[in-house]
Amino acid sequence: MNDESRSGKSPEEKELEKKLQELIAWRIFRSLNDINIEMISQGASQISVTFLVQEDKMEEAVRRLHHEFFVGPDPKLFEPVGQLDP
Repeated sequence: MNDESRSGKSPEEKELEKKLQELIAWRIFRSLNDINIEMISQGASQISVTFLVQEDKMEEAVRRLHHEFFVGPDPKLFEPVGQLDP
């Protein structure tokens, strides 16, 4: 059994998928270029990326990512909801 029949994807499809993943990673890190990313994790899913930033940079990181991938932040997403208990 060849590799294509096991995965159901041709070599061209696999290459395209790899390039798409690289483009997504590039867009993430370009948008957060001056925010220190302390940890990066990618699970079994190719579309799930988790990373850790300092708490005081969290809102700015979310705004930038939302702008990068969804063309501008949704103001409702950033309404003040009060203080979190320490």
